[in-house]
Amino acid sequence: DVYKRQLKGWLLAGAAAGLGFMGKGPVSWVLPALVFCTYAVFTGRIGLLLNRYVLAGAGAALAVIAPWHLGIWLTGQSDILVEMYYRQNFTRFHDPWDHQSPWHYFIPYFFLDMAPWAFFVPLAARLPGRDDNERRLDLLAWIYIIGIILFFSLSQSKRSAYIMPVAPAAAWLASGVLIRLRDGGLPKVRRILALSIIAVIGAVLALAGLAVLVKVVPEHPEFAGAGNLLAAILALGGLGVLAAVRRKRRGRLVTWALAAACSAVFLTGVLVVGPAIDPQKSARVFAGQVNELMAGEGRLFSYRFWDWRSGYTFYTGRMITNLKSAEALEEAWLDPGPAFLIVEEKRVDEARRI
Repeated sequence: DVYKRQLKGWLLAGAAAGLGFMGKGPVSWVLPALVFCTYAVFTGRIGLLLNRYVLAGAGAALAVIAPWHLGIWLTGQSDILVEMYYRQNFTRFHDPWDHQSPWHYFIPYFFLDMAPWAFFVPLAARLPGRDDNERRLDLLAWIYIIGIILFFSLSQSKRSAYIMPVAPAAAWLASGVLIRLRDGGLPKVRRILALSIIAVIGAVLALAGLAVLVKVVPEHPEFAGAGNLLAAILALGGLGVLAAVRRKRRGRLVTWALAAACSAVFLTGVLVVGPAIDPQKSARVFAGQVNELMAGEGRLFSYRFWDWRSGYTFYTGRMITNLKSAEALEEAWLDPGPAFLIVEEKRVDEARRI
């Protein structure tokens, strides 16, 4: 019956929320609560958040997270909980030790990280021709975007990845504009603006392809194969989009051209460019080389390189002690036993002299 179906849905949602908490901590609850509570206030349905189904979902979430936390507490490792919840959340929010940025940091990154679709989001404001369900989902999407960006803007520590949860909301709003452009139902002014944005995107793709071919490939010939393919995909995709914009009956054609160009660039990046540059970029590959050189013994240091890089310590399975001065390096090097040092290329000669 309806009761059982609703209860099952809320229990599953609660279990998912518990898994989210185990993966990312309190922020995985704070953001949805901020969005849905605000939405409930705007729609006059705040009472729905206090019914028995929600309480059942909350119980399921707590049941998921309780065993691990209880085990940590009972084994005397409560310092882990302090690090996770106080230092990595509360302290990082109001008194961070890294990634400090001004309050407006996320505004440009919303458009950069979610390009090109984010550029269509402003055109979705009060979009005509929406039915009641679409308008409600539009409201939820706007609360989702504004609420999460505002929340993280209040934090002193900022990284563009923090606002990735708004991507589904941005996709929904942008799709409303592009679907109406495709079907010929977008009002004239918005249609002109949408086509102008698409034309700029096409030009940027084509110019980016030229830049990769002329600038990037000559400087990094080891990536020539991947670079030449990426340049071709960018250029052809951009020119295809520009050609579609010039057509008279262009709504359907231009949206398909844009989708095809972006999909091709994305797949090229994931399947070709990413694997090609992985040896130069990935901590996993570098860490494997380090472990092979060390042959299982010795201490590992870095010289004036980093204070903390979790990827390298994780994949090497070793502590990497950062030596911040010439004196510290000399002292470490005079100790008996094998030692290995990670140094940036620009400091190799300096480290060798010491």
